[in-house]
Amino acid sequence: MKLSDSEKLILLMLSEVFQKLKVEGSIDPALVKNAISLDHPWALKWEYDRVSALSGKNNLAESQVIDILNMWTLIE
Repeated sequence: MKLSDSEKLILLMLSEVFQKLKVEGSIDPALVKNAISLDHPWALKWEYDRVSALSGKNNLAESQVIDILNMWTLIE
């Protein structure tokens, strides 16, 4: 997932609004802020599978790594 600077700014602003209004939802605004601030947009795709499902674009290698790490989490 590649985000433009304007998309990053929008996501940061929305996550701050979510936090200030104490919105209870399925999206964690702290995770969004950290993922964008630390330049780890893959964390959003990892945490919210529906993001990649909506885009319809899945990198095979990326999907395999995610599957393996998910299996490892279950084993632990």
